[in-house]
Amino acid sequence: MTQDIYLDTSFVLDCIKFKLPLEEELDRICDFKYRLVTFDLIQKELNNKPNEVVARIWLTKKKVIIKHTPKDNITLDECFLKLPINSIVATHDQTLKKSLKSKQLKSLTIRQKKYLIIT
Repeated sequence: MTQDIYLDTSFVLDCIKFKLPLEEELDRICDFKYRLVTFDLIQKELNNKPNEVVARIWLTKKKVIIKHTPKDNITLDECFLKLPINSIVATHDQTLKKSLKSKQLKSLTIRQKKYLIIT
């Protein structure tokens, strides 16, 4: 079975900023098949960010699946918090990480600007 890893805007921007070898790191820490996923709201969050164009190209290059937001008037963080309990959310947003933990969802983060961990 393939595990979905959902990408938050902060994670995408930091992967680019730190030039993280994402596939290598995911292969190192994941003993399961995975696919990279996010919601279409990431496009809105990327607007007017310094690396907006680079991030959009990065998402395409990494073959990230973009799912449609379940309903209107919802934030990207709220989408993540409604995911099934076995989901993994890649983020650097501290508030979101605390909320994920309280919902018993796993988070994936970059440590020391060079490797990934799942908590």
